[in-house]
Amino acid sequence: MSQVNWKLLEEDAFNTAVEALLVRHLTTEGLRAQAIDGRGGDGGIDIDVRVEATGQLTQILQLKHFPEGFSGGFVQRRQQIKKSFEQAMTEQPPVWTLVVPRNPTVNERKSVFALRRGRKVIIRIMASAELDGILSEHPAIERHLSRNEAIEVLREVNRPEAALTLAGDLAKEVERLQSRIDGRSQYWGTAFRTEADGTYVETWYAKRSDAVEREPLSFSLSTQFGPEYDDLRREFEDRIKYGGSEELVLPPEVVKELRQEGPEWFARSSTTAEVHLLPVAGHDPQPVRLEVFSPAGVRSAEISGSTTYIDRGYAGGTIETSLAGGLELRWRLAHEVEAGGSVVFSFYPTGVSARDVRRALRFTSSLTPGCEIRMTVGDFSPIRFNLGDEALVEPAPALTELVDDLCELEAHFGVPLNFPPEGGKLSDRLWARVLVRILRGEPTPMPTTESFSATLNGQRSEGVDNLLHKGAAILISNPDWGLELFGELLRVGEVYIYSGTAHADDSAAIAEAFDAGTAADRKLTIRPSQGQPFLIYAPKYLPTDPDTKVLAHPWKLTGVPEHPGLASLSNSAPLASNVTASSREGSPNA
Repeated sequence: MSQVNWKLLEEDAFNTAVEALLVRHLTTEGLRAQAIDGRGGDGGIDIDVRVEATGQLTQILQLKHFPEGFSGGFVQRRQQIKKSFEQAMTEQPPVWTLVVPRNPTVNERKSVFALRRGRKVIIRIMASAELDGILSEHPAIERHLSRNEAIEVLREVNRPEAALTLAGDLAKEVERLQSRIDGRSQYWGTAFRTEADGTYVETWYAKRSDAVEREPLSFSLSTQFGPEYDDLRREFEDRIKYGGSEELVLPPEVVKELRQEGPEWFARSSTTAEVHLLPVAGHDPQPVRLEVFSPAGVRSAEISGSTTYIDRGYAGGTIETSLAGGLELRWRLAHEVEAGGSVVFSFYPTGVSARDVRRALRFTSSLTPGCEIRMTVGDFSPIRFNLGDEALVEPAPALTELVDDLCELEAHFGVPLNFPPEGGKLSDRLWARVLVRILRGEPTPMPTTESFSATLNGQRSEGVDNLLHKGAAILISNPDWGLELFGELLRVGEVYIYSGTAHADDSAAIAEAFDAGTAADRKLTIRPSQGQPFLIYAPKYLPTDPDTKVLAHPWKLTGVPEHPGLASLSNSAPLASNVTASSREGSPNA
């Protein structure tokens, strides 16, 4: 077994060792392997193998010193592998081999093999197991790589574990270092760690309750915001005045100086620091209830949820809440009443039932200028404040329409219709409205359907003749019609699709085919005359009063043009003044 632990080699040592090993191993009779100097960019090639006589390329090997692999916190390394692969493919090698110091996981292997994407190239992975096998064939190289003068030196000073060659060595070294750190102060302890990207982090914690008084530690920050950082300056000022949950990063360009002030082991200064203002961890959510009262003292709405973060600054505090229906509110409340406050609305209804979304929208609609809001957090007394005269943003009409339609469908079908991302597609809005029209007994144009097609069996009938020669009414029945909307199959039952005046495309040619006895298997395409729509409705929902005139109803959706032929129907319901119709060409057949 190889005595070389490939994962513990530094990058330069790994590259040097592997290049020496593979160049020796792959240079055989008729083939020559050569390591490529990466200065100026290696073009995705660390070693190439060519036919010595002709120079023909047979293989490219790419070395990646990824001792931790390329999954989890290191998944971004897959982009580096992909970039090197794409660069190497410009050479069109028959074989491309990725060389890494750690055996790949199943998903890592899949990600590498997926790079092929139809290319005529063989992809291989050479990891520690393969490198060990190759090394065993070259004992002279193995003896050279197995020498470790650092281990010998550390062994002489009775600290061989500092070489970190054995399991448990790292723990021993950290324990020794932690012991020394712990002796720096009787008041403060220090926890430290290294992140996956190499970032070093120190955290100081009090050993005694009087640590702040006996050995105070403090930070002072001097900033200088240029004109290009005006937005960041305002965010920073707001953060220190009221607190907040979002991470705020001050780049070195605005950090004039960061000083740590305290005992010698703590004090230092930096003029190149990047400062991250982080939220305090460990917030315990509290129930919250918001009630809205009109200027006359009448309660007009209420909504419940929980706090997601509570913080304070030198001028006031922040309360962040997550409420029913995907509504999130961030309140800025000043210590001084005269200073006022602010509220920021965020709306994330994706995955929330339509009923809860409508509740959230009705709550926001109740927030009119001058109303009073009472916010109760946990068991504390309500916080009361009044909205100013600024007009709040009203929900978009298209959003309200979709929510109302989905609520009606939820109530009828008894299933939750969770709100789609970004309010759904236009076609989703349209079909939701069509379903509502059907359930209300209101025939309406069938979307995206300008014609129906059928295959003739060759049998002539009076109805077909009428259709071919002068047009006819068409009624298509579907006994078990349904529609999938937002993951739920909504089955209506029997529906009719109707046109009062339909005609057939190429009617003369089809009539001649009937006369000649060759109409069988011909395609018959039927479409309403004069550009009128097919109407869809369910007979069981139509009015039962025989004296009630059944009208064809428009969709009436904000931003959605009506069917251009709807107005020409004799039984068309009147269009609203803000509803328009537009020409639609090339609509797909059903």
